[in-house]
Amino acid sequence: MATKIESSAADAVKVIAMAAREATKAIADAAAEAVKVTATAVGNDHDTLIAFRAETVAELKNVRSDIQTLTNGTTSQIAEHETRINALETSKTAQTVLLSVGIGLITILTSTLIYHITN
Repeated sequence: MATKIESSAADAVKVIAMAAREATKAIADAAAEAVKVTATAVGNDHDTLIAFRAETVAELKNVRSDIQTLTNGTTSQIAEHETRINALETSKTAQTVLLSVGIGLITILTSTLIYHITN
């Protein structure tokens, strides 16, 4: 079960890294475009910055959405694992109690049998 949680955590790290790469690429592309625009139209710095900001904000919203989706999926998987672990722990406790009761009964029956055989 720990392996599945570790696997889910590793998957989460991969998705976050991929989203970060995509955001970095989008920012780099926007910066490259800004450089091109600045080179061709020296007087339009303000417009370039506005366009760059709009593209960056859009990409960051996508990254934030991807991270939120990943977080929700990981949280539900962890909750399912916790439910199964709790059920297994309850089952293990019940088995231990029943085994203890069984050993006690066997001990009493064996003691009674030995008593009656020797007397």
